[in-house]
Amino acid sequence: MDEAYPNLSIDFGDRDEQWFERLCGDLDLAQQDRARFHYATIADALVSEIEALMGWALIAYDVAGGEHGFGLVDTEPTIESGFIQPQFYVGRCRLDFMLNWASHDPHICLAVECDGRDYHSSPRARQRDRRRDGFLSSRGVQVMRFPGAEIFKNPLGCAAAAYSRLHEIRMNGQRCNEGVFR
Repeated sequence: MDEAYPNLSIDFGDRDEQWFERLCGDLDLAQQDRARFHYATIADALVSEIEALMGWALIAYDVAGGEHGFGLVDTEPTIESGFIQPQFYVGRCRLDFMLNWASHDPHICLAVECDGRDYHSSPRARQRDRRRDGFLSSRGVQVMRFPGAEIFKNPLGCAAAAYSRLHEIRMNGQRCNEGVFR
Protein backbone atom coordinates (compact mmCIF):
# COMPACT_ATOMS: atom_id res chain seq x y z
CA MET A 1 0.00 0.00 0.00
CA ASP A 2 1.26 3.49 -0.86
CA GLU A 3 2.28 5.43 2.26
CA ALA A 4 0.25 8.39 1.00
CA TYR A 5 -2.93 6.37 1.64
CA PRO A 6 -2.26 4.63 4.99
CA ASN A 7 -5.92 4.08 5.89
CA LEU A 8 -6.88 2.54 2.58
CA SER A 9 -9.22 -0.31 3.38
CA ILE A 10 -11.92 0.22 0.82
CA ASP A 11 -14.30 -2.65 0.20
CA PHE A 12 -15.88 -2.26 -3.22
CA GLY A 13 -18.57 -4.56 -4.53
CA ASP A 14 -17.83 -7.43 -6.92
CA ARG A 15 -18.62 -5.35 -10.01
CA ASP A 16 -16.22 -2.57 -9.00
CA GLU A 17 -13.52 -5.11 -8.12
CA GLN A 18 -13.88 -6.68 -11.59
CA TRP A 19 -13.60 -3.28 -13.26
CA PHE A 20 -10.65 -2.36 -11.06
CA GLU A 21 -8.86 -5.55 -12.15
CA ARG A 22 -9.73 -4.93 -15.80
CA LEU A 23 -8.66 -1.27 -15.83
CA CYS A 24 -6.03 -1.02 -13.11
CA GLY A 25 -4.52 -4.51 -13.01
CA ASP A 26 -1.44 -3.45 -14.99
CA LEU A 27 -0.71 -0.41 -12.82
CA ASP A 28 1.99 -0.58 -10.16
CA LEU A 29 0.81 -0.95 -6.55
CA ALA A 30 1.15 2.76 -5.72
CA GLN A 31 -0.93 3.66 -8.78
CA GLN A 32 -3.52 1.02 -7.86
CA ASP A 33 -3.81 2.47 -4.36
CA ARG A 34 -4.17 5.97 -5.79
CA ALA A 35 -6.86 4.79 -8.23
CA ARG A 36 -8.83 3.03 -5.45
CA PHE A 37 -8.58 6.06 -3.21
CA HIS A 38 -9.76 8.47 -5.89
CA TYR A 39 -12.57 6.21 -7.03
CA ALA A 40 -13.77 6.02 -3.43
CA THR A 41 -14.11 9.82 -3.41
CA ILE A 42 -16.60 9.74 -6.30
CA ALA A 43 -18.23 6.29 -6.00
CA ASP A 44 -21.25 7.39 -3.95
CA ALA A 45 -22.22 9.98 -6.55
CA LEU A 46 -22.32 7.55 -9.49
CA VAL A 47 -25.88 6.54 -10.24
CA SER A 48 -25.57 3.97 -13.03
CA GLU A 49 -23.41 1.06 -14.04
CA ILE A 50 -21.99 2.86 -17.07
CA GLU A 51 -21.13 5.91 -14.95
CA ALA A 52 -19.30 3.66 -12.48
CA LEU A 53 -17.31 2.03 -15.29
CA MET A 54 -16.53 5.41 -16.86
CA GLY A 55 -15.44 6.74 -13.46
CA TRP A 56 -12.97 3.87 -13.11
CA ALA A 57 -11.74 4.43 -16.67
CA LEU A 58 -11.21 8.18 -16.26
CA ILE A 59 -9.26 7.64 -13.05
CA ALA A 60 -7.25 4.65 -14.35
CA TYR A 61 -6.26 6.47 -17.54
CA ASP A 62 -5.17 9.55 -15.65
CA VAL A 63 -3.30 7.69 -12.89
CA ALA A 64 -1.49 5.60 -15.52
CA GLY A 65 -0.32 8.80 -17.20
CA GLY A 66 -1.99 8.14 -20.55
CA GLU A 67 -0.93 10.27 -23.51
CA HIS A 68 -3.27 13.14 -22.67
CA GLY A 69 -3.86 12.24 -19.03
CA PHE A 70 -2.87 15.24 -16.97
CA GLY A 71 -1.88 13.48 -13.79
CA LEU A 72 -4.85 15.30 -12.33
CA VAL A 73 -5.47 12.72 -9.66
CA ASP A 74 -1.86 12.32 -8.53
CA THR A 75 -1.93 14.25 -5.29
CA GLU A 76 -5.41 15.23 -4.16
CA PRO A 77 -8.76 13.45 -4.03
CA THR A 78 -10.54 14.01 -7.33
CA ILE A 79 -13.90 15.09 -5.95
CA GLU A 80 -12.33 17.64 -3.60
CA SER A 81 -9.85 19.02 -6.11
CA GLY A 82 -12.53 19.26 -8.76
CA PHE A 83 -10.82 17.40 -11.54
CA ILE A 84 -13.37 14.65 -12.08
CA GLN A 85 -16.73 15.78 -10.77
CA PRO A 86 -19.64 13.35 -11.11
CA GLN A 87 -23.23 14.61 -11.12
CA PHE A 88 -22.13 18.17 -11.80
CA TYR A 89 -24.84 20.77 -12.39
CA VAL A 90 -24.72 23.56 -14.95
CA GLY A 91 -28.01 25.37 -14.52
CA ARG A 92 -30.68 22.65 -14.43
CA CYS A 93 -28.53 20.22 -16.45
CA ARG A 94 -27.00 17.41 -14.43
CA LEU A 95 -23.89 16.12 -16.16
CA ASP A 96 -22.57 12.62 -15.66
CA PHE A 97 -19.05 14.05 -15.30
CA MET A 98 -17.36 17.40 -15.53
CA LEU A 99 -13.63 17.24 -16.18
CA ASN A 100 -11.64 20.36 -15.56
CA TRP A 101 -8.08 21.37 -15.06
CA ALA A 102 -8.70 23.10 -11.76
CA SER A 103 -5.08 23.25 -10.63
CA HIS A 104 -4.10 25.37 -13.64
CA ASP A 105 -7.27 26.91 -15.00
CA PRO A 106 -10.66 25.75 -13.71
CA HIS A 107 -12.37 27.12 -16.80
CA ILE A 108 -10.77 24.53 -19.07
CA CYS A 109 -13.53 21.97 -18.87
CA LEU A 110 -15.36 19.18 -20.65
CA ALA A 111 -18.74 17.59 -19.93
CA VAL A 112 -18.68 13.80 -20.32
CA GLU A 113 -22.02 12.09 -20.81
CA CYS A 114 -22.57 8.32 -20.62
CA ASP A 115 -25.51 7.59 -22.89
CA GLY A 116 -27.21 4.31 -22.11
CA ARG A 117 -29.61 3.01 -24.74
CA ASP A 118 -32.62 3.02 -22.42
CA TYR A 119 -32.51 6.78 -21.78
CA HIS A 120 -30.90 8.20 -24.90
CA SER A 121 -32.11 6.29 -27.98
CA SER A 122 -35.64 7.57 -28.58
CA PRO A 123 -36.22 10.56 -30.89
CA ARG A 124 -37.50 12.54 -27.90
CA ALA A 125 -34.40 11.71 -25.87
CA ARG A 126 -32.08 12.66 -28.73
CA GLN A 127 -33.92 15.97 -29.08
CA ARG A 128 -33.58 16.57 -25.33
CA ASP A 129 -29.85 15.80 -25.53
CA ARG A 130 -29.42 18.27 -28.42
CA ARG A 131 -31.19 20.99 -26.41
CA ARG A 132 -28.99 20.28 -23.38
CA ASP A 133 -25.85 20.33 -25.52
CA GLY A 134 -26.93 23.69 -26.98
CA PHE A 135 -27.54 25.10 -23.51
CA LEU A 136 -24.12 23.90 -22.35
CA SER A 137 -22.43 25.21 -25.49
CA SER A 138 -23.95 28.64 -24.83
CA ARG A 139 -22.02 28.59 -21.55
CA GLY A 140 -18.76 27.53 -23.18
CA VAL A 141 -19.00 23.90 -22.06
CA GLN A 142 -18.15 21.32 -24.70
CA VAL A 143 -19.92 17.99 -24.40
CA MET A 144 -18.57 14.58 -25.28
CA ARG A 145 -21.13 11.77 -25.41
CA PHE A 146 -20.23 8.10 -25.22
CA PRO A 147 -22.77 5.37 -25.98
CA GLY A 148 -23.06 2.86 -23.16
CA ALA A 149 -22.09 -0.01 -25.48
CA GLU A 150 -18.82 1.74 -26.32
CA ILE A 151 -18.06 2.38 -22.65
CA PHE A 152 -18.55 -1.32 -21.87
CA LYS A 153 -16.53 -2.39 -24.91
CA ASN A 154 -13.60 0.03 -24.54
CA PRO A 155 -13.71 2.11 -21.35
CA LEU A 156 -10.06 3.18 -21.48
CA GLY A 157 -10.48 4.20 -25.12
CA CYS A 158 -13.40 6.42 -24.09
CA ALA A 159 -11.35 7.91 -21.26
CA ALA A 160 -8.44 8.51 -23.65
CA ALA A 161 -10.78 10.29 -26.08
CA ALA A 162 -12.15 12.49 -23.27
CA TYR A 163 -8.69 13.47 -22.06
CA SER A 164 -7.61 14.10 -25.66
CA ARG A 165 -10.57 16.45 -26.11
CA LEU A 166 -9.78 18.22 -22.83
CA HIS A 167 -6.20 18.62 -24.08
CA GLU A 168 -7.50 20.13 -27.38
CA ILE A 169 -9.71 22.53 -25.43
CA ARG A 170 -6.70 23.62 -23.39
CA MET A 171 -4.44 23.99 -26.44
CA ASN A 172 -7.09 26.03 -28.30
CA GLY A 173 -7.54 28.37 -25.34
CA GLN A 174 -11.26 27.56 -25.04
CA ARG A 175 -12.80 28.26 -21.67
CA CYS A 176 -16.11 27.73 -19.90
CA ASN A 177 -17.99 30.86 -18.90
CA GLU A 178 -17.18 32.25 -15.46
CA GLY A 179 -20.55 31.28 -13.94
CA VAL A 180 -20.31 27.56 -14.74
CA PHE A 181 -18.47 26.71 -11.52
CA ARG A 182 -20.57 28.74 -9.09
